[in-house]
Amino acid sequence: MAAGIADRYHGPGAFVRVACSATCDVSGTLKIGYTMRVHLRLRSKTVGRGKGHLDGPGTTNVLLALDNSAIRAVRKRHGNQLPVRLDATAKDADGRRSKLTRRLKIPL
Repeated sequence: MAAGIADRYHGPGAFVRVACSATCDVSGTLKIGYTMRVHLRLRSKTVGRGKGHLDGPGTTNVLLALDNSAIRAVRKRHGNQLPVRLDATAKDADGRRSKLTRRLKIPL
């Protein structure tokens, strides 16, 4: 598994690239810390989600998009990027799991 920042054509968010040898499900979240949540006056630490599915062996990209409420909160406070923690999990048909955690700064 690998992670990266989404380009401007897909909107603010992050990508998770997953390679599976069988059918697998991918899910991920973007979270911020407590102090950032309080500063931005958001209800939840989770500011983005995404999920995907792969029907057979191969690779796929899953977009974890930022919520509009988080984008508005950052721009309202004159910010141009948001530091997040990306947590992604891939689970294949045999029950094996693979986890990925990364810290990213998403430009807005």
